[in-house]
Amino acid sequence: MSIKARVVSLLGGAAAALFAGFVMPAALAHAGSVVNGPYETCDGAVCLVMGDVNPATWTYSGFRPYSTDWKGDQAYNVEVTGADGSTTNAGTYDIKVEDYWSQWMSHSTYQYGAFTPTADSAGLDLGGFGDLTGTTMYSTSFGDYHQLTINDAANGASYSIVSTPSYVNTQVSMDGASQDYIQYTGASAPTFLWNSLYDSSFVPVPDYLIPADPWAGLDFDPSEYLNSAVAGL
Repeated sequence: MSIKARVVSLLGGAAAALFAGFVMPAALAHAGSVVNGPYETCDGAVCLVMGDVNPATWTYSGFRPYSTDWKGDQAYNVEVTGADGSTTNAGTYDIKVEDYWSQWMSHSTYQYGAFTPTADSAGLDLGGFGDLTGTTMYSTSFGDYHQLTINDAANGASYSIVSTPSYVNTQVSMDGASQDYIQYTGASAPTFLWNSLYDSSFVPVPDYLIPADPWAGLDFDPSEYLNSAVAGL
């Protein structure tokens, strides 16, 4: 089921009707109740799970079908699954989210606020989700060109990743040193351009830190709104 359909039930009531009428193609605009998410990203047994959506915390600006811009403060829980399959909520981050889309580019920003642990968090290994207060992430796309920036991840590193149809270039900075490696399309492994880190291996990008949210998949084809597809609205 597409994210466009699933997001309807997140908003509820008049907010959902307004959202559907402006954003969704005619085939989906009047869809009934559907199953949500979950909107989560995971690293092994630890997941970042989006909490309940309160439409009052989100704002919209834009001019459909040419641009959309969603902003909001969203709670995300860090959940740990044990060997017995039970899940423990270790705490919550408040994340400032912005998702912008236009016909020419799209851009997302995530800013992690302070972590509020629960009483059950003692002794739990939260991995890369354990110390993200102040971490920021920026993702920008122009056609086939994509750039992802992660600043101040839990391991103290910052990342800059540029993706094109021909290659993916990754630069990692940590403790005053850095490495840069590039992987060309079709190559079996990346190649170092330089590496001044103590670690002699390639430092992987923790892309699982990017929160899943209802708005990130709402890029749409404006032609859906400029032809007979909307005749029934």
